[in-house]
Amino acid sequence: MIQHHYYYFPLMCLPLLFLKAKPVMKYLLILIVVLCTVFAFKRAGIFVSAAILMVNIIIDARFKFKRLIVYSLICVGIFATTYSLMENNENLLRLEQRMNNISEDKGSGRLTNLKGVFAEMERASIETQLIGNGFMSFMAKHRRMVDNEIGSMLYYFGWVGLAIYGIMHVILLKRILFIAKHPNPEIRRFLSSYTSFYVVVAIYTMAGEFFTYHYLFCMFFIYAGTVEGLISNKLYGFTNNLLNNLYGFTNNLPIKQTNRTA
Repeated sequence: MIQHHYYYFPLMCLPLLFLKAKPVMKYLLILIVVLCTVFAFKRAGIFVSAAILMVNIIIDARFKFKRLIVYSLICVGIFATTYSLMENNENLLRLEQRMNNISEDKGSGRLTNLKGVFAEMERASIETQLIGNGFMSFMAKHRRMVDNEIGSMLYYFGWVGLAIYGIMHVILLKRILFIAKHPNPEIRRFLSSYTSFYVVVAIYTMAGEFFTYHYLFCMFFIYAGTVEGLISNKLYGFTNNLLNNLYGFTNNLPIKQTNRTA
């Protein structure tokens, strides 16, 4: 059975599109991604899509009961529409079969690979444990991928690399809290997009090597750079509004005037 990893590229584009998309458009985009998931036979894609739906429902509803009901019905409608469009479809049947086999195939061998990484690193020298074996060394030695970011970071870059990877997650989570608690509504508008961005990264890295595939990690840096630029515009009142105009944001902060003398 051929599984298509390039499905994750449109999935990685979702948070970037969410920067400008209205709620209805967001859910339409999620529906498209769910359909891509079926054609790609990706179990992780189902989990990511469901998690993004839940996150956006909660954020868009702002924890108000009636809104939660409405957006939950939208969620049910998306999966019902997908199922009705794909009912008795060979791709959907294959995906259902893969979902049912999760416990039997141990995540397509990922759990076995992860145990092997820890066992091999335990026997390795102190130097190897600290700085690893080098990028793609697991593939070179075992002719297969680790397919788990924690395992790959540990094997490639040792405990030092794994610690840096963990710090990255802490920074991303702190950024989400910063956006959620900020008094400026223009900055809080990033919450749905940024949280969806982290959900994609967090879940995918449990089922794949995110930073191994350039068509995935390039979107990571594009999104992070774009959002940080937009946030900086809001915080510091930069006069360069290229990103603001592109994504439909306004800069409500006053621009400091300086008196110049001849």
